[in-house]
Amino acid sequence: MATHSPELLDKLLDKLSGDDTFRENFLSDPAHALSNIGIRLEAGQIPHVRSLPAKSTIAASRAAIKGKLDNALGAFPFFLSGR
Repeated sequence: MATHSPELLDKLLDKLSGDDTFRENFLSDPAHALSNIGIRLEAGQIPHVRSLPAKSTIAASRAAIKGKLDNALGAFPFFLSGR
């Protein structure tokens, strides 16, 4: 599994905490939405049931999220689990 830079994690957090269109695309076609910001994802990593935490939750918890995750690819299952 590839890893991605902290800069890509920041970009993902920005998009998930403030961009409604990205959030919709992320839920409907995660691989495509992530590829648009430079993150490649294997089809097998995509859960069938997906949800996202509220934008405000992601924004308010940004430091804690970054403390739990070391790269953008690790964030994918975390966010889509809705936690």
